[in-house]
Amino acid sequence: MLKKDCDCVTHDGPHWLHVDKLHSEANQKLKNSNDIILAARGFAIEECARLEFKRLSMVSRGIEELLEDAI
Repeated sequence: MLKKDCDCVTHDGPHWLHVDKLHSEANQKLKNSNDIILAARGFAIEECARLEFKRLSMVSRGIEELLEDAI
């Protein structure tokens, strides 16, 4: 398991992974629009931004891969 790096009481593990999970959940809600094209576009834009931030976070910490059971 990755080490906790904050004083938050709402999650375990690194704060940046917690924030990533929150953004992922928020992005999933974007798909629930009646305008399918707008929803898909918004989802794609936000997911690209989230994943780029996650990639940069991993690179800066020297992490090459996240295993589900290690999170």
